[in-house]
Amino acid sequence: MTEKEKFEALYRALKDEINELEKQFIEAFIPADPNVGPDQYGHLVKAYCILCHAAFEEYFEELAFEVMNLTIKHWFNKTNKVKSTETLITLVCYYGLKLEIDDNDSQPDLVFDYLRNLFKEAQQKFSKYTKVENHGISIKYLKKLLLPVAIDIKRDAILLNSLQQLASERGAYAHKRVSQKILTPDDAKNIVEDCLKLCEDVKEKAIAQFQ
Repeated sequence: MTEKEKFEALYRALKDEINELEKQFIEAFIPADPNVGPDQYGHLVKAYCILCHAAFEEYFEELAFEVMNLTIKHWFNKTNKVKSTETLITLVCYYGLKLEIDDNDSQPDLVFDYLRNLFKEAQQKFSKYTKVENHGISIKYLKKLLLPVAIDIKRDAILLNSLQQLASERGAYAHKRVSQKILTPDDAKNIVEDCLKLCEDVKEKAIAQFQ
């Protein structure tokens, strides 16, 4: 499977998951019926937002992890060197890594060995971040996830607002017990569709690194 096929498959799996969540939780309430209110759909919208948020979080983490691993793999194999340079630079800079030269070693040093150690350390740190720690999908978390692998987050105010709103709704639904206004099924669907557009943009930028 090529890099493009990997990222396409990852995005396709995300879309399938989101479509399935829509069918199970909110499809029956779209389009809106004036006779149907939050009492009927409230818990379903909450579940839809929480599970979509989880799907997006997993997607961003898996994509960033793949970009990092594939970039380092290409460097070790001395393939795709030009395209991978920016990602290697951002990874190393993000973790503040530097060459540690052993003055006590009488043997000639190889640049490859020093760089390999740097990239391995960056790989370990980034792997831990994507696989162990809990992030969410707010902008501040996506910056820490995507910028280290040289992927810009699209500067689209509407899409970013939807991303932030889904993150906020998820936090409110998952952690607060006080009553609050519930999104309508239509609004929840629109927010999620905007988030999917951001995911597609990230996918295209990931693919471009390996072409």
